[in-house]
Amino acid sequence: MIAFFSRPYKVKRFGKERIVDGYTSSGYVDISPVPLDVQEQDYTVTSEANGKRSPKTLNAYGQFKFVAAESPDTRGDLLLYKGKWYECKSCVEHGNTLLRHFFATFQLDPDQGGFADEC
Repeated sequence: MIAFFSRPYKVKRFGKERIVDGYTSSGYVDISPVPLDVQEQDYTVTSEANGKRSPKTLNAYGQFKFVAAESPDTRGDLLLYKGKWYECKSCVEHGNTLLRHFFATFQLDPDQGGFADEC
């Protein structure tokens, strides 16, 4: 049933942070397409200077296991939704149903992960 509502999305997954020339750095890989059912969690939005409005939080359902931000030093996966990057805050497996899927929550990334030019 979840596949029926799924659409393809772009995800960025980060590697482990390491020190390079005195700066922290972590590489990333683009994973695309990732079929997901993405829903806006609430109607709390951020207003931007250009008048656009973006939801602050999202829920995603699907067969893809996201990496969540575990601490301020660990980047969670980024999900591109309606031209904005959202960072994964949690991902749990719902294995007690016939659908057996992952449920992830995302929060709008205020600095857009440095990837605003890719939106």
